[in-house]
Amino acid sequence: MDRLGNVSHFPVGITPVHINYRLYGSIPQAELKRIQLLRRSATADMKRQFGKLSDQHFAEASKQEMARIDRMVEAKMEHTLHQSGSGPMYLRQPELRDTVLASWQFLHQRKELVLYAACLMSNHVHAIVSNINRQESLAIGQLMSRHKTFTAGQANKLLQRSGQPFWERQYFDRTVRDGKFLTAMWYVLNNPVKAHLVERWQDWPGTFVNPLYLSHFTE
Repeated sequence: MDRLGNVSHFPVGITPVHINYRLYGSIPQAELKRIQLLRRSATADMKRQFGKLSDQHFAEASKQEMARIDRMVEAKMEHTLHQSGSGPMYLRQPELRDTVLASWQFLHQRKELVLYAACLMSNHVHAIVSNINRQESLAIGQLMSRHKTFTAGQANKLLQRSGQPFWERQYFDRTVRDGKFLTAMWYVLNNPVKAHLVERWQDWPGTFVNPLYLSHFTE
């Protein structure tokens, strides 16, 4: 049996988590297959390197390497999304963009989570969140399912269609390491700048910053 599966997801605790997800069909199939092949190749190399270890030691040794591989995969997908001239760009539409952002803000206002920042690009979304409840963990799978189901339904109504996928099932999430919070926030906010869409992150209409942290990112 394969001792490694798909991208791992972990419950959201009080430490902030960076989430990255995209529209259905936003990466061409040929490019997606190339990236998937790259991940399988890197995973196979790692298995050969650690293959003689016991299951317990394999799990420990492979965790960090798989995190590195998944960061590499995410970076390649991110690059493709920024460069893509094809595929859906629904989040350019103000109503759709506002619907998705409002969903995150609603969860924040209801104190189901803390929303630190969000950036909605034309075909993908970045968000940094944490769990507001120190006593319990927040199941990220349930969180993403609720968010995607609601926003997909609203988006399909606005697009005057029904029963069609809006989001890709896959998403990436990673814990923001100690001392890297402001770096992660800058990364999210600067996405439109990096894509040469605006000169200042403040000029991008699909951006949210928690007011408590706004002073860190204003001139």
